[in-house]
Parts: sequence; C-alpha cells; structure tokens
Amino acid sequence: MNTILQKAHYQKYEYQKVAYLAKHRLAGKKILDVGCGTGKYLKLFAQYACAVTGVDMNPLQVEKLRSDGYAAYLPQELPDNETFDVVFMSHVIEHLDPSSLIPFLEKYLGMLAADGRLIILSPVLGKRFYYDFSHIRPYYPQSIWMLLGDCICAASYKSSMRIALDDIYFFHDSIRLRSGVWGRYYYPCVAQHEPYWKYALLSSVVSAFNMAFSALHLLSGGRLGVQASWMGIYRKTKDVLR
Repeated sequence: MNTILQKAHYQKYEYQKVAYLAKHRLAGKKILDVGCGTGKYLKLFAQYACAVTGVDMNPLQVEKLRSDGYAAYLPQELPDNETFDVVFMSHVIEHLDPSSLIPFLEKYLGMLAADGRLIILSPVLGKRFYYDFSHIRPYYPQSIWMLLGDCICAASYKSSMRIALDDIYFFHDSIRLRSGVWGRYYYPCVAQHEPYWKYALLSSVVSAFNMAFSALHLLSGGRLGVQASWMGIYRKTKDVLR
C-alpha cells in the first residue's frame, strides 16, 4: 500500500520531466543548481555529462556533496564571476517573501549567460502547501511574469532583469482523504480515542479510497488528481533595463 501511495506523488513526475530535459535539452550544458539540497538533481544532471555546480545554505549538505566529488558551495562562497548556461531552482522560491525574492533572483540571473535558461519548479497553493513549515507563500508563472517579464501592468515589485517564458508544465498529486468527516481516520492516533471496530472499519475505508485514487493517478500517468506544482523554462533576454 505504501509503495503505491509513494509512487502517486507529484514530485515523481517532476523528476521524470527534468530527467527528460537533462537528456534531450541540457546535455553538456553548464548548470547551476540553486538550493541543491542533498544533490538529487545534481546527481541527475551529472549522468548526462552536464557540468554541474550546486549551491545551498545548509553547510552539512554542502560538505557531504563535496565529499561525494561535486562542486558545491554555500551562497557566500560561490564565485561572482561564474557564468552558467542554465540556472535551476527546484522548490526554492516559495521559501522567500517577495522583498527577498527580487535580490535572490537577480543575483543568480546575473550569473546566467546571455540567452541562457532559468528553470523554476514550485508548488501551488493547496491543502499540503503549508505542511512544510518553512513555506512562506506560493508563486505562479504569472507572478514571475509580473516580476521579470514584459508584463505591462501596475506592480508593487518589478525587477530590472528580463526573462521570457519558453515552456511550461504542470504536475498533479493524487487525491487523498485527509480531512472532512472520514479524513480523521487517516491518522493512527485516532485509534486510542475510538472503539477499535469503528477505527478499524473507517480507517480501512479511508485507505481503500486513497489506494483507488492513487491507482487512478498512476494509470493516468499523473494526469488525474489535483494540481500540485508547475515548472517554467525561461529565457534570459536582457540584463538590465536602462
């Protein structure tokens, strides 16, 4: 059961799409993985002869990646004169508020080669968004367009950098019963407060529904379910507007 539930997760489809891009569109490119974490995507890019560099604010993760042979840096250690073909950010921007996001993006866009690509993966606002305690707020393709694109509209925040959207993908998560009348029985702690027969029966019902939803999600190739995240591929157009 757990195997099916784990497979019906939107990040599985994110990884598959990035793997396709790495093989068919990014092979041989010089890539900077911003917020590389444990190196999930660094290792993927390296499989396709990409020149990969990782940057992360966690010193323990950076040290571990270095010991594994990867070029990994803390943000303050990354050389300012480096230039990359691709800047990749997976589940990073939602951890920043708007006033922090502008200088963050501008710093790394400044390291992006002319006509280079910025790839952003980020979750949308859903029931699970704030399960991650460090999530600040969701951003959408339209949000990035208003900040960095040529959107002609009044905006409180506007960067001097410019990028254009080249391609976009959306990813879905399996439907899960975690709330509502029956959702209570998703959680094992309820067993101590309910008659065993009632908990056993209703938790089995909840598990059966979640298994069915997950199976449909997998059979559809991730198309059925609730939208969970998006990936935008942006092309750098101008460094600074004067």
